[in-house]
Amino acid sequence: KDFQPQAAGVLTVGKRQDSSLWIIDGLQRCTAMKKLGIEKWRALVLKSSGPAYEAQVFQMLNSSKTRKTLDSVELFKAALTAGDPVAVETREVVEGVGLRLKKSRGGSRGWPELQGVGSLYHRVGRYGGELVGKALALMEKTWPAQDDCMRDPIPLAMIQLFATQGDYLDEQYFTDTLGRFPPRKILLDSAPVSGGGQGRVLGAANSIVTLYNKKRRGSDKLAYLG
Repeated sequence: KDFQPQAAGVLTVGKRQDSSLWIIDGLQRCTAMKKLGIEKWRALVLKSSGPAYEAQVFQMLNSSKTRKTLDSVELFKAALTAGDPVAVETREVVEGVGLRLKKSRGGSRGWPELQGVGSLYHRVGRYGGELVGKALALMEKTWPAQDDCMRDPIPLAMIQLFATQGDYLDEQYFTDTLGRFPPRKILLDSAPVSGGGQGRVLGAANSIVTLYNKKRRGSDKLAYLG
């Protein structure tokens, strides 16, 4: 449905002793091309001794040792270079609140470098840059220059709270109350709502909700997530 010729690469084909041609790597791409009516495509043709050789080549081509998987930072850089509007907006939102996105592999060096580039990109695409910017700005106001805020799931938990209950959030009360607790406490007290990264995000959000609700009454309280 979204075939991109420039990203389809080159097929790898084995030519056996009987001159028959066998696809070693790229069978799914070749099948898609046939369905699209494409009759010719570039290929690397190797002299093949048979199925065992072709399987060995396939394994080498697709091994994690020989084919590096791009991480979210590298993919985000590519999206920025390509002028992807969501990627551009993500960078503008983050830099607009005085932070910056992680620029390389490995762990974050701490404030002001945010981890979770891929997750932030998806949140901006889903909720819009304005909401994400407000969430990050409140986080930075509440815990200024705190290294633990730069690590997932704190930023994502803040975005989740704004996405679900931003209209009910008393931002000044939030800063005054939550600012008395280090973000590390939130991380330590949070219990994942379910498995996976989103469960950790919801767990951190609920830990924040618990601290926020302690001296709130009735409709002034925030609801738990998950």
